[in-house]
Amino acid sequence: MGPNPDFISREIKNEPLAQLLNKLVNSLSECVNFGSNLVGWISHSKTLDIQDAVLVTNLRHFIEQIDACSELLKLSISEPCLVLLRAALES
Repeated sequence: MGPNPDFISREIKNEPLAQLLNKLVNSLSECVNFGSNLVGWISHSKTLDIQDAVLVTNLRHFIEQIDACSELLKLSISEPCLVLLRAALES
């Protein structure tokens, strides 16, 4: 059973918008991939001081918020992304 199409439409009928969302999702996914590798490189490069640990934790939080946003955009859910992007930029 799917959703009532009169109430919830999960298909994007606007093809240029769908293409734009796909480009955005791909770009965000690449940023998340690079960020996750960056956190790994920093974590394994040396022993972390408390200042480094705080920065890595903030970077990880930022990456997690961007990843959540990209996953929502894959499903064409854009409204919650505003809160996630604000949380990412405030970190």
